[in-house]
Amino acid sequence: MGQPVLLRADGWSVPEVNGFFASARMRNASAGTRRKYAFAVAVWLGFLDAAGRAWHDAGEEDVAGFKFWRMTDEANLRRVAGGTVLDDLIAISAFYRWAGSRFGVSDPVARQQVLGPDPGTVTESFEAGPHLVRSKDVKWLDPGESCAPRGTPTPCSPTLTCRSFPARA
Repeated sequence: MGQPVLLRADGWSVPEVNGFFASARMRNASAGTRRKYAFAVAVWLGFLDAAGRAWHDAGEEDVAGFKFWRMTDEANLRRVAGGTVLDDLIAISAFYRWAGSRFGVSDPVARQQVLGPDPGTVTESFEAGPHLVRSKDVKWLDPGESCAPRGTPTPCSPTLTCRSFPARA
C-alpha cells in the first residue's frame, strides 16, 4: 500500500489531512499501520462531517460522541468493540499531534494519568478510551478440557477430546 489519500464527501481533498500521510512518520510506518490509520482518520472525519464540525475545530466532546457512536449508538449498524475504538483514538491522536505544530490545532483526544502495571508507576491513558478492551491473545477452551488427559474424551462431552496448546515464550 502506498500513501493513502483521503477525500471529503464532496470529492475534494484536504491537504492538511493528507499531509499527515505524506509525513516521515507515516512513510516509515508499515503498510498495515498506514491502512489502519487511514481508515480510522477517515471514519473520524466522516463522523465530524455528519456532525457539521471541521477537523480543526474538534474537541473532547466530539471524541466522546465518536466513542458513543462507534460502540453504542443503535443508529450505527457497524458498531465496534473497545479495542477498535482504542486503535481509532491512537490514530486520531497521532494525526492531531502531528497537525498541532503545523496548523496550531489541539489534540481533542484527552489523556489522563493512571496507575501503571508495576507498583509506584504511572502511565497515560485516553480519557475517552473504552473501559474494557479484551486481550487479543485470548484462547477460548471447553471447561472440560482442563480435567481430562490429552486425547481422552472430556467429562462434559464424550465426542470432544482434550487438546493442548504450545506454551508461549
